[in-house]
Amino acid sequence: MADNKASIVIERKHAFVVDEDAVKSLWKIISDCGMTVEAVIKCSNNIVKSYADRGQLLKYPNARSARIKSLEIKGQRDSCERSIRLNFGENDPETITGSISCDPSVLQTVENQVSQVLEDTKPRYSLFATFSEIGLMAIVMIAVLALIGYLFHRFVATTRYGTTEKITFTGMHPAYVALAMLGILIAVFAIPFCVHKIREFLFPRHVFALGQGRRRHEFLKSCRLAAFMGTIITFIAVLAAAVVSAHMHI
Repeated sequence: MADNKASIVIERKHAFVVDEDAVKSLWKIISDCGMTVEAVIKCSNNIVKSYADRGQLLKYPNARSARIKSLEIKGQRDSCERSIRLNFGENDPETITGSISCDPSVLQTVENQVSQVLEDTKPRYSLFATFSEIGLMAIVMIAVLALIGYLFHRFVATTRYGTTEKITFTGMHPAYVALAMLGILIAVFAIPFCVHKIREFLFPRHVFALGQGRRRHEFLKSCRLAAFMGTIITFIAVLAAAVVSAHMHI
């Protein structure tokens, strides 16, 4: 007799924010399938904890020194023949992995319910957070080189048309050129690295907004808002300065 079971694999690559609502929703979906639910967390201090009670999981302090690094929520019935497993933050490049094995008649319904919860965990900045590290650094490098080229062009233009005096080179000029080239080289590599680190801090791929993690999540939201407003103000200031400079040269 054939086994009346169907399965589906879950692989998602978007960033996620797992909060109490997500845990409660997934726990209920698995429980409604008649499965025994268990959660396993791996912490930054290398401690692994298992919870058979949802309330105990939600009471975990999630302090910075022992913050949650990964979470697995799983349920099973009939000696693992019917099971649901969801891993958050355990595998890369997939941020969420798992599987659903249950009766064919309810597989699509359960999969839709789980997918909706997982989709709700995706923050608005997900695309930026999961964008290729190499691609991001390449874009920033190109932008830095373009800015350096523009500034050099402006400097040459100002020197060429701003004075009629003959430029005399001294013995210190090679040292100045070497320092300038070193500064450019450092900028080309240091600025993309700094941008990458800022992205990791402000736009984390894995967020467990449980316990104290909720406050950390709210703090980062405030930091992102401040950074966004600062960028807008800076852009407006630079644009205004460019307009004023253009009018002054007319």
